[in-house]
Amino acid sequence: MKLNALANSVRLAIIYTPVIITGLITAAQAADPCKSTDSMTYVCSGSETSGIDLAGSSLNISTVPGFGVDTTEANAIKLTNSGGDLILKDENQSQIIGGDAGITAINDSSATNMMISTSGHVNGGSNAVYAQNSGTGATVITTTGTINSGNVGINVINDSDTKGLTIITDNEFGVGKDAINATNNGTGATVITTTGTINSGNVGINAVNGSHTPGLTIATDSTFGVGVDAIKATNNGTGGPTVTTSGNISSGRHGIYVNNDTTATDITINSSSDIGVGGDGINTTNNGSGMTEINISGTVSGGHGIYAV
Repeated sequence: MKLNALANSVRLAIIYTPVIITGLITAAQAADPCKSTDSMTYVCSGSETSGIDLAGSSLNISTVPGFGVDTTEANAIKLTNSGGDLILKDENQSQIIGGDAGITAINDSSATNMMISTSGHVNGGSNAVYAQNSGTGATVITTTGTINSGNVGINVINDSDTKGLTIITDNEFGVGKDAINATNNGTGATVITTTGTINSGNVGINAVNGSHTPGLTIATDSTFGVGVDAIKATNNGTGGPTVTTSGNISSGRHGIYVNNDTTATDITINSSSDIGVGGDGINTTNNGSGMTEINISGTVSGGHGIYAV
C-alpha cells in the first residue's frame, strides 16, 4: 500500500509539471503586443496598458483592429530607428495615450525617411506626436481623428541633413500650447495642409524654416480658436512663404503672422477666411528680397486689420 501511494504521487508530479510550463509559455507570448519575424517589420495588436518601445533599423510598424495603448508611462509608443526608413502606419482608429507622449519617433543620423500616419485618438501630456528626424531623408506626418495634449499636439523637428517636411492633418485638435509645431532645418521645403478644427492655448500652426530650407507652404481650411496666433510662419530660409486659408479664424493676437528673414524672397497670402482677433488680422514683415502680396475676400477685424512692412 505504501509503494502504491508513492507511485501515485510520482505520477501526479509528472503529469502536473508540464501544465505549469505550458502556462508560463502562453503568458510570455501574450505579453508581446507587437510580433515580428525579422526584427524590422512589426504588427501590433491587443489593448495595452504598458508602453511599447521598439528599436532597430528599417522599422516598419502597422496595427490591426482593436489595437491600442493607454498608459501612464512616458511613451505609449516609442520608436528609435538606426538605419533605413522608419514607418508607422495605423489605419484602425487606434487609441494611443501616453503620460508624456502618445508617439515618439526618432531617426538617428544613419537613418533616411520617416513616415508616421495615425487615424484614431492620440494623446500625450507634453506631445501627442513627437518626431525628430536626424537622418538624410524626408519626414511625412499624416493624421486623422483627434489630437489632445497638455502642451503640443504634433511636434516635428527636421535636422540639417534631412530633406523635406510634410504634415497633413484632418483632426480635431484640443491642446494646451501649439497644435502643430514644425521646425525644418533640412534642404527640402516645408508643406503643411490641415482640415478640421484647431483649438489651442497658444499657436495653431507654428512653422519655422532654417537658413538652408527653400520654401514654406501652409494651406488650411481648418477653423481656428487659439490663444495667441492662429498661423505663425517664420521663414529664415531661401524661398518665399505662401499661406492660404479658408476656415474662420479667431485668436487672441494675430490671425496670420508671417516673418521673412533677409535671405528669403516673396510673401504670398490668400485668405477667404473671416478673421476676428485681438491683435492684427494679418501681420507680415518682409526683410527679404521679394514682394509681399496679400489677397483677401473674407472679413478681417482686429487692431490694424492688415499690417504689412
